[in-house]
Amino acid sequence: MFANSKLLPLIILVMALVLSALAGIRPAAAPRPSNYSRQFLYPPEIIPYDNDTPSISVSMPSNYTSETHSFSVNITVTKPSSWNNSSLTYGNFTEYYGIIDVVEFSLDGQWEELNMSTPDTWMSTTPLIFSISLPSLADGLHYICINASGWCLFAPTLYGTMFANYVAGTSGMIDFTINAPPNISVLSPEDQIYNVTTSAPLIFTTDEPVTWMAASLDGQSNITIAGNTTLTDLTEGSHMLQVYAQVPTGSIGASEIVTFTVDFPPNITLLEPIDMPYNTTDIPVEFNVSKSVSWIGYSLDDQDNVSISGNMTLFDLPYGEHILTIYAADVYGNVGQSQTVTFARYPLMAFAPPPYPMYLTLEDHLTLFTGAALAVAVLTALVLLLRRKRRREAMYKVLPAINPAS
Repeated sequence: MFANSKLLPLIILVMALVLSALAGIRPAAAPRPSNYSRQFLYPPEIIPYDNDTPSISVSMPSNYTSETHSFSVNITVTKPSSWNNSSLTYGNFTEYYGIIDVVEFSLDGQWEELNMSTPDTWMSTTPLIFSISLPSLADGLHYICINASGWCLFAPTLYGTMFANYVAGTSGMIDFTINAPPNISVLSPEDQIYNVTTSAPLIFTTDEPVTWMAASLDGQSNITIAGNTTLTDLTEGSHMLQVYAQVPTGSIGASEIVTFTVDFPPNITLLEPIDMPYNTTDIPVEFNVSKSVSWIGYSLDDQDNVSISGNMTLFDLPYGEHILTIYAADVYGNVGQSQTVTFARYPLMAFAPPPYPMYLTLEDHLTLFTGAALAVAVLTALVLLLRRKRRREAMYKVLPAINPAS
């Protein structure tokens, strides 16, 4: 068959080499027929990667202004529908799959990877939802950004081969502003009763620097203050206090209303007995109280208090000096006392000692001496005048006897 049988081995070798070379050449991809089935033996020449990015939505709109220093932000990450495309198939197998594997959150440039407590799955179409609690932020401008990234797979399932494309999406920069009022805590006065005082310290704190502070007492107009101060000229009774403060951004905060009470002790005036001796068996006790009271008592000679209902009479006191003080407590338990009176009781018909000691001073002696001298001079003058008068009367009686003619 061949002209030279010696060339047959060489011809066979050349044909083997040609067939081997042809076997290594992959034919060009042909258009898919409408009845495409698993008989297709080769993957497409060009891998049709899907470049659709995940969509990210944030519950906080851009240019949002918050009146609190900290709040929560909800984030939803959704895969593109093309990542689960069942319309493109190889033998009724889904061609595209997708999975989100990383979600990152940035607050003012500080990035943090969010914990995906429920990992995404390739076939899932359920959106991923995150709730982020922002830390306490200072007043002013802030921004957040969210990135989500994952894999989109082209999977010719027949061959068990996957061709992956890494795709990332971003929310872009979202600006927001913190303009929160300061938190004000009033430490003094407290919700309590202040006794025997017309002033109370005003002490408060704020959780951030402020540019203006004021206080309102009993609903009156605000009075600007420079800081902690003292409330003065407080009247007796219940009072309400509220403190205000303003931050540099203009937001004004108010403290809780503090209610406190100023209570003065009862003012007691003891009218009877008075500082004098008494020689009666019954000594009346009379006094006035400046306000309503819940208790009245007296102490005689520094003994324990004895409760009474009002004015009374002391009976059968021992002879001698005594001291008496009246006490009274108001409805808040604030106790006042009268002046202490010293008086004395002596037996009936007895000469009571004078109400004051008979000690004479030098001035007293001079006064007595002057008075005595004046009295002696007056008496002497009267005696001399009387003697002179009697002498004249005696002379007139003698003259007729001497002159009979008369």
